[in-house]
Amino acid sequence: MKVRTVYFLIILFFLSQLPFLTADPDTLVDLHTMGAWTDEGLYASQARNFIHYGDFGINDNTTFVRGPIQVLLQVPVFYCFGTSLVAARMLSLVWVCIMLLLLGSYKPWRIFMVFLLVFAFTHFRVFNFSHYAMAEMMAVSALLAGFMFLSKFKESNNLKYLFLSTFMVFISWGLKIQYIYFIALPPAIIFLFDMQKKINREISFRKCFVDLAWVTSFSTLFVIAYLLFWYLPNKDFYDMIMFEQTEQRYDVWTRIHLTMDFNIHYFILNPENYPLIFATILALLIWAGSWSFSHIKIKNQLIVIIGFIWLISEFHKLGMTYLPQRYLLGLYVAAGFFASAVLFQFFYLNKYLKTILIVFLLGTALFNGYFNFETYQHRTYELKAANEYLKKFDWEGKTIAGVWAPSITWQTKARVIPVWSDYADPETFFENYTPSLIVAEANEGSSGEFYRRNGFNLAEMSDSVRFFNFWRYDLNIYWLKNHGVSGLKP
Repeated sequence: MKVRTVYFLIILFFLSQLPFLTADPDTLVDLHTMGAWTDEGLYASQARNFIHYGDFGINDNTTFVRGPIQVLLQVPVFYCFGTSLVAARMLSLVWVCIMLLLLGSYKPWRIFMVFLLVFAFTHFRVFNFSHYAMAEMMAVSALLAGFMFLSKFKESNNLKYLFLSTFMVFISWGLKIQYIYFIALPPAIIFLFDMQKKINREISFRKCFVDLAWVTSFSTLFVIAYLLFWYLPNKDFYDMIMFEQTEQRYDVWTRIHLTMDFNIHYFILNPENYPLIFATILALLIWAGSWSFSHIKIKNQLIVIIGFIWLISEFHKLGMTYLPQRYLLGLYVAAGFFASAVLFQFFYLNKYLKTILIVFLLGTALFNGYFNFETYQHRTYELKAANEYLKKFDWEGKTIAGVWAPSITWQTKARVIPVWSDYADPETFFENYTPSLIVAEANEGSSGEFYRRNGFNLAEMSDSVRFFNFWRYDLNIYWLKNHGVSGLKP
């Protein structure tokens, strides 16, 4: 397959995302959490504060300390194109597409890339999260680039590619620390692949050991750099955040099978996933059959092993008691990767199989496209309306507080500070930040009832309140007395 065919499909994927750049997050993508409705703003708030005031305020939010690379990437984008939602989303989308183009440029993976684009990137949730200004799809696509470099290393034995592979894996978990388990993937892949070669007497035991030593050394180098230059300088706040966000995330061992059973039935076995589930099971059966039947030939075992180990590594999330859909993006793409890694190898085997696979790909693309077209049809612009309202005022030097605040203050110069009861200090909060405006749900759910629990009556503290409704959330914008917002922009 010619490279321009793959590039054309990636460009088509990019263009299909553009109608969503100013719309609200889709309400069906993640039914059970606020998700992108608040998180897009939260992920960008510290970069925006830096652009306007020259200070990240590392302790003001949890996102920078957990994912410094995304914030550092946002800074030059916001500096050049302004602190808008479109700029933030374009960063994520362009990053994903660049990673895909990088994979498409690798000749042995071109047919595979067509399968991957269909099985994984047209998937309803992967498609939508690819344009959200969040770290998950940026991290997953960086990992894909790491796998490509790993394949190049095994092809050429050039350590440069092994270094680049571990570097891209570092980028992926540097974008979001929850992907720290990605560190183990390259060593595990190399170990399993080299041991297979050793059993078949294709390489020596020394070669197995040397490859494993190099990949472990490179991975360790990036871990040490992270610890020295990021973790240790922010240790106290970092430890507090990680403890709060990982505590009781998994059920006790005696009940974890019940949690997994619930998550599988509730999140995995739903119609949007049916083609991906079918393709993954089919690929698993074919791969297993290739070990028993000599007429089933899989020439490129490395790419299959990559997909299989990655897929297995994602299953740990099914034991989580809190499982938003963004946590499952790695599982969806890993399943698509594994299915593509097996099935693409039969594309040129004979005309009959080629026809079957083309029909399967077209059917999957149409099936996934149906859900994505539904997303297009019911786009809403509720957040945009609130942004337009607040953009009328001059926010220079003023602070707006609340978990929703970053999502309704794009392209303003307000300093935005999220508020959670687990982190905010009620004794010093108003003194330290002197907010002019507070954004909170009517029940203060997103902040953990920070104000109500600490005796702050926002209605009494305000001279007026503006009401907005976003999806299923009723939001109050409290204009605090003496807010100091002096006038409208011309």
